Amino acid sequence: MKSFLIIALLLFCNLKAFGQQATVEMRVNGVLNQTTLSISKDNLLILSGTGCDKYSISGSGVSLTKTETGFLVTPSGIKKNATITVTCIIDGKRTDLCTYKFTIVE
Repeated sequence: MKSFLIIALLLFCNLKAFGQQATVEMRVNGVLNQTTLSISKDNLLILSGTGCDKYSISGSGVSLTKTETGFLVTPSGIKKNATITVTCIIDGKRTDLCTYKFTIVE
């Protein structure tokens, strides 16, 4: 009987994990799914979504600074391209949701 309860509990936890659908929207300077970042102007990134306890972001070719309203994204160096990866955190487990690619413009 104990093994049945343990199996049922594990099955329920797995169903809960598979049943959750995480979504995220990213806006840069108010534009949904922006594909460019300005090297000469501020780029304010705002995330919104459902299905995650919290979100984490990391970048390549950019520096990210947390602000009250989102993240300030500053292209670093002379690279022409950058990427930002959004990670979903549920019950302490991290899963990459998506990686956005950007072209750096003046």
